[in-house]
Amino acid sequence: MNCPNCNAVLTQDDKFCTNCGQPVAQNIPENASEAAAPATPAPVMQEPVTYPQPQVYSAPVSQQNDSQKYKLLSPRAYVGYNILFSIPVIGFILLLVFCFSDENLNRRNYARSFFCSLIIGIFIFILALILSAAFGFSLMELAEEYM
Repeated sequence: MNCPNCNAVLTQDDKFCTNCGQPVAQNIPENASEAAAPATPAPVMQEPVTYPQPQVYSAPVSQQNDSQKYKLLSPRAYVGYNILFSIPVIGFILLLVFCFSDENLNRRNYARSFFCSLIIGIFIFILALILSAAFGFSLMELAEEYM
């Protein structure tokens, strides 16, 4: 006797196929099972496996605001800001405004670097005055010698 599912050889006492586990019908003559074509199982249609997508958290992006925030300065702008910051009172006020404003990061960083160089220059000037006073050196005496 053969299994109708996998066509494995079975004994008369088997109730299930020892190869595929399919139940075997009893009282089927041997020649009838041989005449019958082995049945192929119908393919099982499975739904495609879908995995949950991870959630992506991001801040909303505003293109126009970012374009103004990161706008580059032209070479003429650097020259113009140098002239503007060199004006005695108004230039210093605008320098402080640009140092602490966050409208344009490039302009703010340039103003901060200009402010740092201004502080360093003032520190060197004060140090030169202190040293010249300590050693009795005067620029006026030096100028009178060469004139």
